[in-house]
Amino acid sequence: MALANGDDRGRQILQQTAGAVLFGVPTRGIETQALLMMMSKVAADSFERVGERVARARRRLLVLEKENRQLSTEVERLTALLERIG
Repeated sequence: MALANGDDRGRQILQQTAGAVLFGVPTRGIETQALLMMMSKVAADSFERVGERVARARRRLLVLEKENRQLSTEVERLTALLERIG
């Protein structure tokens, strides 16, 4: 706790220690294959979230395009009506 609230050097030591505890040292740490599997899962999840956001944005765009067409039709109708009146 003291290192976390300490100076920059203390925080740096804490981060390096946490990294060694979580991932081990290269000669005795986590196997490369296990790390690659974890990272590929993270990447796949990230791509899936991006895909979902793109799909939502596309659906919203389709709704906006439809509303735009409806408004354009209404503007044309009102413009024609004003031309007849005035």
